[in-house]
Amino acid sequence: MGGFGSGEWHTARYPRVEDCCVLSAAWLRARGAIRAGCMVTGTASWTRSPGNEPAGSTGYSVNLFHAERPSLRLSYAAVGPSGARRPVDKLVPLVATRPNYGGARWWFAYG
Repeated sequence: MGGFGSGEWHTARYPRVEDCCVLSAAWLRARGAIRAGCMVTGTASWTRSPGNEPAGSTGYSVNLFHAERPSLRLSYAAVGPSGARRPVDKLVPLVATRPNYGGARWWFAYG
């Protein structure tokens, strides 16, 4: 069935989803970081199984102080192909949708 290029060869070139660190708006909300009228800072850390080895961390700052411009700022060190670390400071806009049952559901706005 498979033709040229099929099989496992490509898995070494691309990261697997299972190997990625994930930060979601739901995770931030569950930890009290998304609160109207507040600015909340903290650190998110990930571990690798087995052995609970550290896999990465990022500092975050959720700014809902200004309702017209809610945002999430991420600060972390990215590792390049040569192994060199470089600081990254990324501002991600937040948007809210209003479900029928009330409240707000928060999303990261990329673009």
